[in-house]
Amino acid sequence: MRGAVAVLGITAIAQLLALGLQLLFARLLGPTEFGVYSFVFAGLGLCLIVAKLGLDTTLVRLVAEFVAGGDLGRLRGLVRIARTTGPLLGILVGAFVLFLLTNTGRAESPSLYRGLVVGAVLLPLAVYSELTAATLRGFRRVGVALAGDGIVRPCVAGAAVLVLAARWPAALTGSSALLAYLAGTIASLIVTSVVLHRILPKAAATADFTDIRRYLRIATSLMLASGFLVAMYSLDTVMLGLLADTTTAGFYSVASRIAIVVLFVMNAAQMVAAPMLAAATASKGTSELRGVVRTLNALAILAAVPASVLLLLAAEPIMGMFGAEFREAAPALRILVLSQLLNVLTGPTGVVLSMTGQERLLVRLLFAGLAANAVLNLIWIPTYGLFGAAASALVAHAGWNIAGVFVIRSRLAIDITPMDLFRRAEVRPA
Repeated sequence: MRGAVAVLGITAIAQLLALGLQLLFARLLGPTEFGVYSFVFAGLGLCLIVAKLGLDTTLVRLVAEFVAGGDLGRLRGLVRIARTTGPLLGILVGAFVLFLLTNTGRAESPSLYRGLVVGAVLLPLAVYSELTAATLRGFRRVGVALAGDGIVRPCVAGAAVLVLAARWPAALTGSSALLAYLAGTIASLIVTSVVLHRILPKAAATADFTDIRRYLRIATSLMLASGFLVAMYSLDTVMLGLLADTTTAGFYSVASRIAIVVLFVMNAAQMVAAPMLAAATASKGTSELRGVVRTLNALAILAAVPASVLLLLAAEPIMGMFGAEFREAAPALRILVLSQLLNVLTGPTGVVLSMTGQERLLVRLLFAGLAANAVLNLIWIPTYGLFGAAASALVAHAGWNIAGVFVIRSRLAIDITPMDLFRRAEVRPA
């Protein structure tokens, strides 16, 4: 709880900076170029799924395990493998996607093509940055990891765009905004790499074939799990860009980012709770596992309910802050807020499954949710536009989260919803 409260301050600042960066880009770029930025940025999120190979979540889980066991050689071996494999995959994935879109006529607009080129350069750096931050989280240096990605990066990116606006306003395009984001990523990576270098044990790195097979087995499942989850948050924007237009995708991207505010306390608590859940599972501490979940839920629900009420009541003026045209997305924002509130009310389903050895089950649940989201987007976006995309997200998230609650209750003998806060702290045998 102390860790979550400490991280909460950094997370709150990071969320405000993220929203401020979106607001700054939307105001300076205009709807068309901001749509290009949003489309490429959403596609970058999808490419990160493959390029990271699930190694970010694997690092959080196994670094915590190796630190607890004093296995310093295997720890360094894991970090070395992850931080070498990820960027190489990022280069390959970025080059392949750029080639594919260019040769299928999807990048006919010069502005969009330039944005895609910058995105391909940004991808391996983003992978390396996220894997470095994940390693810090495994060491329980969550604050530093969050500060790099959530504070240093948006500050540098925003400053770069403001310099462009002041000195070369004609250069403000979607691709130049992505270049500013790339500069922020490099700055974040420098900060987090310096800290990791100081705390990483100096023991010789060791990793035999059995270790590598275990890393890849866990990473593959977690890659699919985190990939399906990221895809559910990015797929709507991408499909709106393809089935409608990139300007509409930009409107939806802003609404989606604002709705995430409902989860910011839960996400902060999960950053701290993840390695604790892994340690409790390794020691078969069902009581400790339940205690961590209860504390996480208490923090999340106290923040999510008032945040949801505020966003539901003030959807139009909040969207209007980004420009008069963005008010069109206010109904979509309300649906997305309800979707995120439901995520809180069903508890930390994903992190519990991924940190307790149930990653394969998590993959199946998320795949079902993603498939439902894709099908509903194909049906509802052509007819209902923004509202259809948001409704698809609500149905998809509700389905897999509710199913996860019942599965965890059956397998781990705990209730991960906030309803458990009203029960006594006694624990049934798992």
